Amino acid sequence: MSGIRVDFISNSIIVTQAFLDAAAVVGTEEYNELRDVRKENPNMKIVRRSVRVNKENHKSKGLTYAYMRNFIKVMDSDNRVTFEDTVDYFQDMYNGNSAKTYVAVRDWFLENYPRHAEMIVETAPKLPAA
Repeated sequence: MSGIRVDFISNSIIVTQAFLDAAAVVGTEEYNELRDVRKENPNMKIVRRSVRVNKENHKSKGLTYAYMRNFIKVMDSDNRVTFEDTVDYFQDMYNGNSAKTYVAVRDWFLENYPRHAEMIVETAPKLPAA
């Protein structure tokens, strides 16, 4: 089973959250497997595996439809209609699948406005020098 791993170096049994949830039900394959591993290694502690997050891939964090619409409205008002047409195009293409539509629209936005955050900062009013 891929949801469990024995780590002899850290003296722990590492399990995923999904595996733990399944093992909580008596009689399941996961329950039996965890019970067997615990019998073989009674001094090991059970540790839930943590998820690694790629901290560099947050270019789309906070990139909602509202943010994209407001950005285009303020920074590039000539393309407001183009944005709405793009959203409609991808909605039709993916038959209303909102997740696929969002990813396609987000990718379109990032391709056309790769420096959107910097553009906002650059155009913000500056405080007068003291």
